[in-house]
Amino acid sequence: MADQMRILWIKIVLLKKVGNTRVVNHKELEFFREELQSRLSSNYNVILKDRKLPMSLLNDHQKQTRVRLLDREPFVDAFGLKNKRKRPKLMASDYEELVKKADGSQALQVMWDQTVVQIQRKPSTHWLISKQDHNIYEDSSGGTIEIRSTVATMVRTVAKPFE
Repeated sequence: MADQMRILWIKIVLLKKVGNTRVVNHKELEFFREELQSRLSSNYNVILKDRKLPMSLLNDHQKQTRVRLLDREPFVDAFGLKNKRKRPKLMASDYEELVKKADGSQALQVMWDQTVVQIQRKPSTHWLISKQDHNIYEDSSGGTIEIRSTVATMVRTVAKPFE
């Protein structure tokens, strides 16, 4: 088992040093991942020269579920000394108008789950989804609403709520 580990180690180091001339088998890569996880989990083992390991091959990247607003528009660009916009983007011009919209119409509730989007308001009234983050398309028959996210690659089709 130690010999297999050394052989795989040499293959991965060669792959990184020489270029894409050697190919690592998927089974070997899985074996190396499992061995590395078992070695990292024990307190008595230390991995030397961890910078030479291609950690991007070993770590599984999980999908990010939330939108990273600071990647899209940094805080300095919005509110810092070199801000590009003069005032924050609000749906109302003053506090009283915002209270009227919230009280009178029970603002649109959009629940983003992994698979379900529930819309509980007429689509003809104001949407709380900003047009920079989402594009909203209505079906020509008026039966469905399609919400496409421009940040992530998500398309949701939901039934049009009753008016």
